[in-house]
Amino acid sequence: MPDGSFPPDAFPAPGARSAVAKEKDAARRAQPAGAAAVGRLSDLAPLEAAAALYFRLWRAGEGGRARASADFIALLGTGHGAAALTALDRLSALLDAHGRRPLCAHSPACPCLGGDEACFARFLAAAATGEREDSMLIATLMIRADMAPLAVAMAEELAVALRRMALRVSPAAGPRAPARDRLN
Repeated sequence: MPDGSFPPDAFPAPGARSAVAKEKDAARRAQPAGAAAVGRLSDLAPLEAAAALYFRLWRAGEGGRARASADFIALLGTGHGAAALTALDRLSALLDAHGRRPLCAHSPACPCLGGDEACFARFLAAAATGEREDSMLIATLMIRADMAPLAVAMAEELAVALRRMALRVSPAAGPRAPARDRLN
């Protein structure tokens, strides 16, 4: 206004909220915090990308689990693949049973990276490189603190399997022959 004053409706009464503010709040409530996109899957290092992808597949139901199972067995062999699947299943069950809240995952084909997926990927990457304290700290973002040591142990087991899988894949040639269960 020319005299420097504000129009009477410029500031709502205390406790009153504008329609725009109410719409923004409703939109925030509609999308769980852990699903918010924080990056792109393609920006992650290979181990972190694999961790996020298998996190998604495991949460996508039977079809996703079947695809994860096929990948693990094809790249690690029957015995080691089954052990890796068990590690993923146990870690996922632990996160579901003792998580701070339900974790969110995007669909397996989505190029976005959700907040929970990024946290899980970094958690596994820290476990894979022996950064136990960092892994423990990240675990407490997803799970109760008293369960963090168990989650880290499970993550270390799964991370070893993901690293072995990464070694078996050549970008030029695609997946190599399945690993043998015995050395003969």
